[in-house]
Amino acid sequence: MKLPAYLITAFFLLPSFVQSAEIDDARDVATIILQKFERKQNRALWKEHVSNWMKNKMTEEAFLAEMSTVQAQLGGTSSDRKIVRQTSAPIPGSGYSGTVYAFTFSASFPSAKAYEMVFLIREDGEYRISGIRYSPNTN
Repeated sequence: MKLPAYLITAFFLLPSFVQSAEIDDARDVATIILQKFERKQNRALWKEHVSNWMKNKMTEEAFLAEMSTVQAQLGGTSSDRKIVRQTSAPIPGSGYSGTVYAFTFSASFPSAKAYEMVFLIREDGEYRISGIRYSPNTN
C-alpha cells in the first residue's frame, strides 16, 4: 500500500509542530516567572515554579537571597522585554538528563540593561525552573 505524500510529509513534520507548541508553552511560563520576579514574589516562585531538581542543588534561603540581590541591582520593573533566543535540547554536562527549555530575554530596568536567562524542565507535566540567571547587557 502506498501512502499519499501529504501523510508522509505530515508524519515527518509532526515532531516540529509538537516541539514548537512545547517551546511556546514553556516561553509563556518563563514570561510568567519573570513577571513574578519583578513583583518580588520570590517565595511563590520557589514554591510554585522551582523544580525539585533545582531544589536538590540550592536551598530556599540561597534562592531568596540571590533573587533579592538581583532585584536590588536592577532597581525595579522592566520597561521593555524582548525574547532574543530560545532553544530546547538536552544540555550535556548540566547534570540533567532530559530536555531543557532555555530562553534569553533582553530587558531594560531602571538601573541597568540586562539579559534574563530562564531554564525550564518538565516535572509532573509542568514547566519548572532549573536555572535563572541575569547578566549585564552592554549593547
